[in-house]
Formats: sequence, C-alpha cells, structure tokens
Amino acid sequence: MRRRGHEVKLSVVLAGLLAMNIAVQLVQLTQGSMAVAQPASQTPPQPFGNSAEFQRRTADGIGQLVERMGRIEARLEKPFNVKVLEMPPIQVNLPKTAN
Repeated sequence: MRRRGHEVKLSVVLAGLLAMNIAVQLVQLTQGSMAVAQPASQTPPQPFGNSAEFQRRTADGIGQLVERMGRIEARLEKPFNVKVLEMPPIQVNLPKTAN
C-alpha cells in the first residue's frame, strides 16, 4: 500500500512538470523572436544564382589555391639558410657491448 502512495505522488509531480513545460513553450511561442547577434544593417550573404555560378566560383577558388601552393613549393625547393643561436649539448647513449 505504501508503494502506491509514492507512485501517486510521483505521477502528480511528473504531471506538474509536464504542465509547466507546456506552459513555458506556449509563452515562448507568443513572445517575439529571439535577438540576433549581428546588427540588422548587415545583409546575409547572397546565395548562388545557379549551379554554373557555384562551379565557376569553386574553380576560381581552387585555381587561387593551386597558385599559392606553387609559390610555397617553389620556396621550399630552395635551400634554407639557418643560423643557430643556441645549441644544447649533445648526449649520445652508446649501447654497451658484451665482452
């Protein structure tokens, strides 16, 4: 019998929580829209007009990346001149030979 009392109390609490949840959701629906982080003066980026324009822009972007990678590779093919300012001491651990 005692268990039945706990079940009733628990179901009443759960029903109350569900009712509060529904009430909060209804209040949020009646309120205005949420504030946006960006100022209203900025216009959103314009979508591509068609797939041909998207492909052209994508190809242009890839072409720019290829040119940039070519310049980077050209620099890396040349030897580097490096000046060592500080050199830590070298420690060599030779394996011990069995005599």
